[in-house]
Amino acid sequence: MPYITRQDAISALTKLKDFHRELDQLYFRYGISLESNTGRRNVVLSQAQEEFFAHEIAKRYSDVVANGKTGQPDIVLGQLGVELECKLTSPSKSGQVTMQADEYSVSDVPKDFLYVVSDEMQRFAVFHFVGLTREDFSKSAGARSKGKVRLLKSKAKPKCRILMGGLENRKSRMIESITDSLETVSSRAKKKADGLRKRLEFWEKSEESYTIQYEEV
Repeated sequence: MPYITRQDAISALTKLKDFHRELDQLYFRYGISLESNTGRRNVVLSQAQEEFFAHEIAKRYSDVVANGKTGQPDIVLGQLGVELECKLTSPSKSGQVTMQADEYSVSDVPKDFLYVVSDEMQRFAVFHFVGLTREDFSKSAGARSKGKVRLLKSKAKPKCRILMGGLENRKSRMIESITDSLETVSSRAKKKADGLRKRLEFWEKSEESYTIQYEEV
C-alpha cells in the first residue's frame, strides 16, 4: 500500500484550506493582503502543508517527522526509511504551472516529492513522485534560477502517482484529435485536409506539454 493516499491528501488539504482562511483574516485585520503575492503566500503556507501531510501519514506509520529546515528533508518516514520533499505551487496568470525544487535537494540518490498545485486555494491537484533523481530535473540556470531547478514533467511522469486532479499530455491529445479529424474529413475538402496536416506536423515536432486538471476540496 502506498504511504500517501488520496484520502490523506483530501484530509490534509481540508485543514490547509481552513488554516489559509484564518490566516487571510488575520492578515486582513492588519491591513495586509495575503493574496497579493501567491508565491509569498505559498511560502507562508508551506510549513502547514508539511505538518498536515505528516500528521495523516503518521496515522499508519511510526517515526514520522516534519522538519523542513534548510538542508533537511521536509518529511522523514523513519519506519520506511523514506525522505519526502513537499512543494506548494500555483498556476501563473497564463495558467502555466512550474514545478520546482531546491537544487541542493536533488541528487543521483532517488528521493520522493509531493507537489500540491493550488488554484486560488479552492481547487487542487496533488502529485506524488516516487524516486526522482537529478536527471528528472532541468540543469541549473545559475544565479538567475536562485538555486531552483525545474521538474521535467515528460521524464518524471512515469514516476508519478496522481492523488488528486490530473496531468494531461496536451501534445498527445492534440495529435489524437487532429488525426481523428483527418480520418473524417471529406476527400474533396483538400484545403481543410492540408491545414490539418500542417497542424499535425506542428504538434508532432513540438515538445511535450501538460495541462493540469484540478479538483475542489
